[in-house]
Amino acid sequence: MIIWLTGFSGSGKSTLAKKLAERISKCKILDGDEIRKTISKDLGFSEEDRKENILRVIKRAKNLQSKGWNVIVALMSPYRKLRKMARDTLKDFFEVYVKCPIAICKRRDPKSLYEKFEKGKIKNISGLDLPYEAPEDPEIVVETDKETIEESVVKIMQKVSKTIVVLGQRRSGTSMLSGILYYLGIPVGATPSQRTWVNPKGFFEDREIIKISEEILNYFKEHPGVSERELDELFGKKIEKTINKKLRDIWAFKDVNQVVLHKLYQKYIPNPRYLIIFRNPFSIVRSLKRWFSETNFWFYFDFVRFQTSSLMKLTLNLAESYPLLLLSYERSLEEPEKTVDEIIQFLGIKVTKRRREKAIAHISPEIKHF
Repeated sequence: MIIWLTGFSGSGKSTLAKKLAERISKCKILDGDEIRKTISKDLGFSEEDRKENILRVIKRAKNLQSKGWNVIVALMSPYRKLRKMARDTLKDFFEVYVKCPIAICKRRDPKSLYEKFEKGKIKNISGLDLPYEAPEDPEIVVETDKETIEESVVKIMQKVSKTIVVLGQRRSGTSMLSGILYYLGIPVGATPSQRTWVNPKGFFEDREIIKISEEILNYFKEHPGVSERELDELFGKKIEKTINKKLRDIWAFKDVNQVVLHKLYQKYIPNPRYLIIFRNPFSIVRSLKRWFSETNFWFYFDFVRFQTSSLMKLTLNLAESYPLLLLSYERSLEEPEKTVDEIIQFLGIKVTKRRREKAIAHISPEIKHF
């Protein structure tokens, strides 16, 4: 992925690049000031030299991208023609217009360029004596004179982030799936230290999201007639804030309550893709039979049947608009290597041999509550 930040000097490109890098895995920043000290130290600031500088940055970004790096370019890059060349040359390209009135950039003036220009000490400043061609159709526009840095970062991440949502019935292998993602190197909001006697390999649940879901369900129990719109008014901002805080270039979360609550969450999740695992409901209930009295057993059987039906309806609805991968719990145990490879291919990620082996080893029929 390439995130190309363009804007006046003093608009906030470098600051934004550093904050973005905190949320993006395997990331390199190509900052204009650093480029001038390294691969372009022989160039000046004439129009021709500026063009050559951008061409060198494109070449460097392409090289890094070919080696699996995500790249953030923080460069004034004032010419549309050269930014189009970058777009045509590089893959998965996002142009970000870091918009800020030049009057405010002059007040900030972090490198004293505008002050030196006014005193006649330097020339060739884009936006003053050289043109700056603002993007006509960028993927993202951030306005750093109106937004905080964090607000601008979230706006960008909402566009570039890929969110993996793990769905399934209770006891169907959702922890197994989120554990696979964890070992493949994808943040899941949990670590294997979250183990219990019923799941010795860990639940891999994002407790912040689970907590919100539990609050919603408890409120619904106390107010059974509450509408979806009212729930959104009560909990929507909390859901949005929590998810925005977690956005990464690729990340995942598992919450079994999503089977009944996902419609409430869906509009706050950017660029979702779904890993959905099914398990035979009779198999789920049989695996828990020794923990229930006869009365509780049949109650739980009805609950599992209801949840399975809800998951099937949700899957059909999601399949119309979003990429998803359907997995079988039983088949995953029989063919762990095939399951992991299908997930890797579906997500379009590159992983090391060691990560793949760890993910495969996580699939085990020995987990007690299964």
